[in-house]
Amino acid sequence: MKTCSTVRGRVLVLGPAVFVSLSLAISSAYGQAPDAGTPQPAAPAAPAAPESTPATESWTQRFDRLWHQREDPKVLEELRNLAAAEQGKNPNDYDANWRLASVFVWEADGLPDGDQKAKVAKQGWEIADKAAQARPKEVQGQYFAGTGLGLYSEGVGILTALGQGLEGKFRAYSLAALRIDRDFLNGGPLMLWGRYFFKRP
Repeated sequence: MKTCSTVRGRVLVLGPAVFVSLSLAISSAYGQAPDAGTPQPAAPAAPAAPESTPATESWTQRFDRLWHQREDPKVLEELRNLAAAEQGKNPNDYDANWRLASVFVWEADGLPDGDQKAKVAKQGWEIADKAAQARPKEVQGQYFAGTGLGLYSEGVGILTALGQGLEGKFRAYSLAALRIDRDFLNGGPLMLWGRYFFKRP
């Protein structure tokens, strides 16, 4: 899936279907003022001050900045590691869980239908569900849980997913995301909900 954006040229929308981030350089020079009435050669300019060191980024700021480069496998791996490290410190951390889920959703969206897609998507869905449970009134957890579940459904097959009783879960995530922020990711929850009706048997 895929904070947050578009997925492979599309808005990140998954349902039971495929869909779905300064430094300021400062330099200064100064000269010494001449004594009054005494000609003096101009003092040489002092060396330019070094560029200021960028303020330390938080891990979430770095994640969000790099997210736009996620097509690069090395960047994607760094994104996963950033979120996973924070989740390791606190398994219930909201920001870590939904961001880690977004990495899995993005990966699953690029896989062909089948077991591997279902496996990766399920990881995204389950991690996002932890975020949704921690902060049910925030859109990210609900949205990525819904998109992950949708990709899982596509991986195993829509009829199989329906047979597993997942329709109610998908509807709950999707409707929650829609109520909280229908404009998230350029209308992602709206498209997610629409794709549900498009693909449902």
